[in-house]
Amino acid sequence: MDRAIYIPLLTSLLFAACMFALIFFLPIYLQLGLKTNAATSGLLLLPLTGGQIFGALCSGRIMSKTGVPKWIPVIGMSLSASGFIALGSLPPEPVLIGFLGMLCGIGFGTVMPTTQLVIQTVAGKSNVGTVTALASLSRNLGAATGTALFGVLLYALLPGFDHNTSIEALRSGSHEPVVNAFQTSFYVAAVIAVLAALNAARAPLITLSND
Repeated sequence: MDRAIYIPLLTSLLFAACMFALIFFLPIYLQLGLKTNAATSGLLLLPLTGGQIFGALCSGRIMSKTGVPKWIPVIGMSLSASGFIALGSLPPEPVLIGFLGMLCGIGFGTVMPTTQLVIQTVAGKSNVGTVTALASLSRNLGAATGTALFGVLLYALLPGFDHNTSIEALRSGSHEPVVNAFQTSFYVAAVIAVLAALNAARAPLITLSND
């Protein structure tokens, strides 16, 4: 397979692992670690979603002006890695978590449009359906793998947690072990985001034409 195709597909897989892990576990972090209610934790996902939209919009504008998509996901996943590191390092505050979620979202938003466009351009019209399906498969596989990985890691780090432990017991207990478990998981997500950025940097330089 062409390097210009399989490298963006791998980037897409790694990005999806980070993104869906954050989407699924950030509300749990807010409810268990910060004792917020479900409505507040849902609202604090909005900056993440808004960041994704903004990142995708900026990526499209940059590609239309330069025609060079290679470095966009590299910068984007570096931003996401920075956001994860900050989530793992800084004291948990709802407003700060919302802002860092937006930073991660901006990075995530740069990946999907650029990788999709590159592989479709390289593959050509005759193979556009095949590579588009492969891109969807990569994202779905990354989402499933990332969610499972972070779920196992997170719940392994929670002291005394097993299948009989109730959410109410976690909410009523000390929040410090919960915060520590989530922050460790954020560091692992940062490593995966860095790997995604490094992998994206390996992609050949492709110039998109206006034809």
